[in-house]
Amino acid sequence: QGSGGEATARPRGTMSKYGRMRDGKTGLTKWLLQETHEDHDATMEHPYMKTIYQRKANLAAYTCYLDSQRAMFEAIEERVRAHADHPVLSRLHDPGLERAAALRSDVSFFVDTVLPVVDCTAGTPVDSTPIAIGPTAGARAYASQIEADEVESVELLAVHHMLQYLAVLSGGQFLKTQLSKQLASDGVSSPAGGLSFYTFETVKVAEGSKFVSAYMDTFDQLPFTISRDAILACAKRVYASSLELMRECHALAPIVPTDDSPPAAPPQLATSPSLRLTLAELAEYDGVRNQRILISISGRLYDVTTGAGMYGPTGSYAKFAGRDVTRALGAMDLSEAALNDLDWAPESPKQAKVLADWEKKLGGKYPVCGELVHLASAISQDVKSTTKRGGASANPAATTAAEGAGACPFSGAAAASGDASSCPFASAAPAANKPAEAGECPWPFVFLHDVAGGLQPKHLWKNATAVAVVVAAAAWAVRLAL
Repeated sequence: QGSGGEATARPRGTMSKYGRMRDGKTGLTKWLLQETHEDHDATMEHPYMKTIYQRKANLAAYTCYLDSQRAMFEAIEERVRAHADHPVLSRLHDPGLERAAALRSDVSFFVDTVLPVVDCTAGTPVDSTPIAIGPTAGARAYASQIEADEVESVELLAVHHMLQYLAVLSGGQFLKTQLSKQLASDGVSSPAGGLSFYTFETVKVAEGSKFVSAYMDTFDQLPFTISRDAILACAKRVYASSLELMRECHALAPIVPTDDSPPAAPPQLATSPSLRLTLAELAEYDGVRNQRILISISGRLYDVTTGAGMYGPTGSYAKFAGRDVTRALGAMDLSEAALNDLDWAPESPKQAKVLADWEKKLGGKYPVCGELVHLASAISQDVKSTTKRGGASANPAATTAAEGAGACPFSGAAAASGDASSCPFASAAPAANKPAEAGECPWPFVFLHDVAGGLQPKHLWKNATAVAVVVAAAAWAVRLAL
């Protein structure tokens, strides 16, 4: 798919159900993202990024940001090309990903077309000194750091490659949307001309998340000889350099971003305000089949409709829409297997913290609107109380752990093997060789919301028995009447 013909090695493959393991450890990319998630969040929440999110970027300062990125990507791409035959870098090198030429085009577009006609003085320092276009000191320092990392180990170039390109392929797509809208509102007639940085000819927008997932899987398989500690230290330097660049650009035009405005009321549903959805029902709320967009985390439903730019059909996180993303967020795993994995639970204190941080972050931005029923793993009492405070029902669905122990899936009452006497719904424990399916509503209650599901062949004998009982009862009633 890359533009370099046979020399291009596009990432391939998908991660296994529980994530690829190396030497008994979590897959390298998942581990690295977990260890640096706070560094990542610091860049996402930086005031300079928020001015772009809110379409208030000073375009002269932004042009400096682009030219700084140009200097940084030129340094990366020059060194990676020099080692294109290296066992590690050869798997990642793809001329179709290179950004330096696109950045040069964007800088020229802003300098020649935008800045002469758009007022960029708002928010500049008190002395109103014109902003000189060019890479910042931090960007030049980053280019020098790449050379130093290359001297330490050529393999560290792969860390720069992964973090920089995946940032543009994921979060960069949201920046593109916001910048395009700002340019249009500023009267720029051809905004697409200044957004080449975020446009990849070899990666379709709708397939961006798949490409990122495949890239991460390829990264997991690279034959690194350096330690994880060295890789982590390099990643933290990359994030520190990104923060410094943002600080410098923000200082050029210190616009203070406004607080997030209250989210608009989402479209109303013809159901109770506190929703209870199965996975199959949740899938309907993906921004396509239904304009409302919901996701599920730890049994709670979040209405992310106001974030359609990120969760909608063309957003960076479109694959999350209408799905349970607990494992995807907690394990920092973008593979398809990490979605709707109701059996997953944090495997370490680090994963538990990452998940809690995501819940806190999203819970502060999007409303909790209900719960995912028949969650396959137990929901802690803390999650229950938090859900109740968020406005959702405080009675999450019973778990398959209870079902597997022979408990009623509604009341939780224990039942002896093969004995339904303790279950008020007369539902015996499932046979040992026929475990209950995660997310499946038990018969006959499935008829309350899914008639077709209740008529499935696996329920044939139950339905036949029920019909026979009804017919017999009707015949008996007729006889009594006569």
